[in-house]
Amino acid sequence: MAVDKPIELAAMSRLLLDYWRSRPSGGAGLPARTAIDVICDLPRLAAHVMLIDVLEGPAFRYRVIGTALVDRARRDVTGHMLDRALYGDHIEEVLAPLRQVVERRRPVRVCGVARGVKTMAAAMEFFCVPLADRDPDRVAYILGVVSFDANRQRDEAESEATMVDVLQDFW
Repeated sequence: MAVDKPIELAAMSRLLLDYWRSRPSGGAGLPARTAIDVICDLPRLAAHVMLIDVLEGPAFRYRVIGTALVDRARRDVTGHMLDRALYGDHIEEVLAPLRQVVERRRPVRVCGVARGVKTMAAAMEFFCVPLADRDPDRVAYILGVVSFDANRQRDEAESEATMVDVLQDFW
């Protein structure tokens, strides 16, 4: 019988996953956003995180974008909806992992090549976790971290550009 190779997360993704798993949750529910304090508890990640509101539909809106992400993208999209106006023809690949987090109530990892950045194309990993609000069983927010690896070849990253349900191996 073949054994699947464990998924290797980027250091910042691993830090976020371990932190998320350590937060209190409402019974069998999700950790609440109020149980998360990235600035105090994970200052190393603060510039690389984003907090996304999950609205009816579901639709998604950027609540907070870290300064390293703003600098890299050359724009601050805090308060903007994640929609076709913002992402054009790439909107479905942007929304797919967020929808998966909401539907499965589990973290998701996406690997690929960063688009629209001010530096050369770089391999990237986006790792996001679900958070609750008042109802511990409803995903109200998604907290994500983005790691860039300029040392990995673009072709290698493109061949790996798939969505992975990370917690298959960790849940």
